[in-house]
Amino acid sequence: MLQTNLVYAVLINSLFILAVVLVLLGLSLLFFPEKTISVSVKMNRWINTDRLFDVLNKPHYQERLIYRHHRLFGALVMFFTMIFIYMMFFYMDHTILLNKILLLTDSAFSKWLTESLFYILVMGNILAFIIGLVIFIRPSTLKKLEYNSNKWVETDEKLKFLDNSRDLPESYFLRYPRIFGTVIIAVGMYMMMNTQKFLT
Repeated sequence: MLQTNLVYAVLINSLFILAVVLVLLGLSLLFFPEKTISVSVKMNRWINTDRLFDVLNKPHYQERLIYRHHRLFGALVMFFTMIFIYMMFFYMDHTILLNKILLLTDSAFSKWLTESLFYILVMGNILAFIIGLVIFIRPSTLKKLEYNSNKWVETDEKLKFLDNSRDLPESYFLRYPRIFGTVIIAVGMYMMMNTQKFLT
């Protein structure tokens, strides 16, 4: 309860400080629009992240490492899936666990969805065990499946329109600074009046 009150107090104080900053910003736009706009223009910088994400935006194939040590990877996959299956069905009663999970849900649909997800998780682990077994015994069996499913989807061309600066809102802001300053002051004052009730 004390932590909740502390978080609530921090939130209210942060909103009040934000309101004060908005009022000061609105006043500067109202009385010193040119200076405020010049500062805004100097701070306005376009940061291109293409170089930073070039390393991430290309495929990195690790198949050779897996095929070279296929027994180790296959054994690890089988080991961890066997632990999960053992814990679910032998170490603990999975019906009791499932009933405890279902108690957290309210509607019939939520219970059906939770139960379905549980069994999907179990089936996924069984499938992972089979894949681990294939990797351990004969990994070449998966090469054709891997070749057909291993596709690189290039998103640069499709998302290029997002990587452009659009100055339409700022152009209106620069054209009518006093109107925006008045609106910002009104918003800041409204926030101050509402948050002040909880500070006193």
